[in-house]
Amino acid sequence: MLAANNWDKSKLDITVYQLGWRLGGKCASGRNLKAHARVEEHGIHFWFGAYHNSFRWIDDCYARLQQTGYKPKPWHEALIPCPSYIGYENLQMNRWDAWKISPHTWNIPPEKNLVPDSQHKDFTYYLADYVIAALKLIIQTVEEEKNNLVKIPKTVAQHLVEWLEEDHQNNTDKVVTRLKSVHDQFTRLAEINTFQKNHPLVTGLLNETETLLSFIGDVFSSYLEEHQILRRIFVIVDLGLTILNGLLTDNVFHQGLDSLNEIDFIQWLRSHGASEVTLSNTLVTSYYDGAFAYRDGDKRFPNSEAGTTLKGILVALLTNDKSMFFKFRGSMAEVVFTPYYLLLKEFGVKFKFFHKVKELHVSADKKRIDRIDIEKQVTLKSGDDKYDPLVDVKGIKCWPSEPKYDLIVEGEELEKRSQAENVNLESFWTAWTGKETVTLQDGKDFDEVIFGISVGSIPYLCTELIEANENWRRMVGAIETVPTQSLQLWTNRSASDLGWAFPDVSIYTTYHEPLSTCCMNPDLVALEDWPVNNTPKSVLFFTGVFRDAAQVPPPGFSVFPQYMYYRVAGQFIEFLVKHIEVPFPRVKPSRGLSQWFNWFLLHDSRPQMGINRLYSQYMRANIDPSERYVLSVTGSSKYRLKTDETGFENLYITGDWIATPLNSGCFEGAMMAGIATARAITKVPLTIIGEYAVKTHESE
Repeated sequence: MLAANNWDKSKLDITVYQLGWRLGGKCASGRNLKAHARVEEHGIHFWFGAYHNSFRWIDDCYARLQQTGYKPKPWHEALIPCPSYIGYENLQMNRWDAWKISPHTWNIPPEKNLVPDSQHKDFTYYLADYVIAALKLIIQTVEEEKNNLVKIPKTVAQHLVEWLEEDHQNNTDKVVTRLKSVHDQFTRLAEINTFQKNHPLVTGLLNETETLLSFIGDVFSSYLEEHQILRRIFVIVDLGLTILNGLLTDNVFHQGLDSLNEIDFIQWLRSHGASEVTLSNTLVTSYYDGAFAYRDGDKRFPNSEAGTTLKGILVALLTNDKSMFFKFRGSMAEVVFTPYYLLLKEFGVKFKFFHKVKELHVSADKKRIDRIDIEKQVTLKSGDDKYDPLVDVKGIKCWPSEPKYDLIVEGEELEKRSQAENVNLESFWTAWTGKETVTLQDGKDFDEVIFGISVGSIPYLCTELIEANENWRRMVGAIETVPTQSLQLWTNRSASDLGWAFPDVSIYTTYHEPLSTCCMNPDLVALEDWPVNNTPKSVLFFTGVFRDAAQVPPPGFSVFPQYMYYRVAGQFIEFLVKHIEVPFPRVKPSRGLSQWFNWFLLHDSRPQMGINRLYSQYMRANIDPSERYVLSVTGSSKYRLKTDETGFENLYITGDWIATPLNSGCFEGAMMAGIATARAITKVPLTIIGEYAVKTHESE
């Protein structure tokens, strides 16, 4: 609705009903005012360089924000480019290889530009155009690795005789030559616009790729475990050509990527001959770790639609603008949701915090939403729509990690009980019972409804809709979610002082569970409120998928969050004691002390000893239905509903779980959904960048 801000406020009334005291859902974050206003997130929040809608609208929002009188620093100063990341791979004998990966972006020199010019951000290109760009990227990357091969110190390859090193260089030259041949042959196919398997050029190209795959298997296979560079060249070529073979063999250029969605991406690669070395490499597993794409949170069961995954990879790798990743200088909530909130209030949108949706009711004819039951969680002293949710921390308007108890009639009771029991107003299992239930009526209190609560909550809030509409039953049955877990450590040493070996890189992924991904963010410390003589040196964010409970209890089982909290705490302790020394070797005085961790490296304002210092950090088990991560398991995208295809005349849905061009759980997917919802309601022809990102070719 931000895009259509010229509504007649005398005729149009928009009210947002929000559970608890802050906006953001899975991306909500808070400042802990009892602990030096430190930033506390649900997990690591990144924006990809390919989040073009998100960047476009945050830019627009900040430009208009001047109307509110709030003038934060420019948004591009609050987003820190992270052009490289470390991908870990577990080799035999529990050895870890750290691969510094620097995806190419639009700000590279024009002569090396691999994608269409950035002014064409609608991405209306055929799939073949992306493949051509990807082949160029593969060739360039292999050539870069070949250059690393000739620079390899003798100490690293001392077991290789001189002639063998020269042989590797010669073989790599042959790989590059044949890759260029593959590129040229495929370019000719794209020019004649046919990709049928029985076409002579397609047959010839498949023979060429199979020959090259056999070649790298023959000449590199003996060295994959010990020779870092050869393994990387092998994986890059094996992965790229296997994808190309699969696209041709499965006629995807004519049928579209969605035709692959009945099979998992890894299984699809395996079916087309990808090496197990490739399938377990960080280039493949990083997507799964980043999307938490494991059924029931179990790493043994990776699952992500092949077509959806491929589309995400192509867009993420080939349409990056300036950097692969961007991390936040500050919490995501204060950088993103505060500006949107303030601007929407300026436009006349009302926000009613502490309103918990209980049930949507369907009209007798099953065509409309007739009533909505909402629990008023607390009584506000200033009235339902007068609550000011923000606090000021060093001139930044932030969301606190707890409600403002002094503005709540029951605030004293709520704060007192929070010391001993789960009365968290954001918890699905809260022991707190609201004082009143209000019922909104169609035609009286609302004309149209936007349901923006995540899909995990639908079985609890929309039972009548599911019963009345087959499409809702199918959607709820097909779209799966998974819990996640996160840990934030404030440290008394910088990452480099802890032994981190990559000073220009602040992100790693595909490391040991349960915390496979890490982001080092020392920039946060200056934005928090620490005393000058007692300031942490850095903040380390860790996150990973979380194994689901065998049985998720119903609402009212208020001890469940605490049980899950201590489950994640136990896992985190084991991780810190046994595994963190690979990325941060100086957390231990010497290697081999598997049962030891220097807890004094953790910053604690209180004089606590040993493991107690961990409990002064910030840990989360993201288990609530509305904060579970949305997956794209095989065969699920076809059941996602579009915002205006709910089957109910006055109901729209929005969020990263509805049908979007991405169909994956991410902020950009939610942004696409929001634009689509605004477009459907207002009839304003708003553009969704990437809506036609990967077009198919017309069949002959």
